[in-house]
Amino acid sequence: MITNGYIQTLSSQACYQLENSQQPIGEIAWNCGYNNLRSFHRNLKKITRFSPRKYREHS
Repeated sequence: MITNGYIQTLSSQACYQLENSQQPIGEIAWNCGYNNLRSFHRNLKKITRFSPRKYREHS
């Protein structure tokens, strides 16, 4: 079972990569353990209130 703490850890890794690299969003999702881009978008938006693209633009 996936816990909220695990999702937050993955999202923290994703946020770091979105802020500090120009890797494609799909590649960042894959690197953070997501095999479904829709889940990545949904979980990141739940925690940050931004889509991955918007998060990158605001960081």
